[in-house]
Amino acid sequence: MNVDILSPLPRTDCAKRLHQHVSGEWSLATDSGVVGSVTGDTFVIRKKIYYRNSFQRRLYGTLSDATGGGTRIHGETREMNLKWIFILAGVIAAVAFLGVFVTLFTHRAELNNLPLVAIIGPALVIPLLVGIMVVAVWIGRTLGRSNEAFLIDWLKRTLDAK
Repeated sequence: MNVDILSPLPRTDCAKRLHQHVSGEWSLATDSGVVGSVTGDTFVIRKKIYYRNSFQRRLYGTLSDATGGGTRIHGETREMNLKWIFILAGVIAAVAFLGVFVTLFTHRAELNNLPLVAIIGPALVIPLLVGIMVVAVWIGRTLGRSNEAFLIDWLKRTLDAK
């Protein structure tokens, strides 16, 4: 979601207010409820939560001088891009499963004729793990959905913006 708001304050004052009210990413407690980083005219902020949520929305923004005075704040809310982590985890799991399956199948005679069901049984775990991952992603995105409105409202209050 893109956000364009205007503040009557000069750009330097907006940056100063952001520096004052945004706590560091690893802060245990914050007065404003927002953590992140402010570097020059750019910022990345997120709502402070006390649990892990990789799908939490963040507000990436820039400050620029507005025509007629004041500051234009342009921002975009989005999640961290985790698709490559999921793809890598899936590839590693598939290779590990294939390795275990091939090892069990090639040593089947040495395992006192282990039934084929015992070898294929671990494959039934994969749909269970995929289901757990899908539910975890759904929960994370659902919990992070309200962060977008919170961050925009917080930014408007902090910078007296409309």
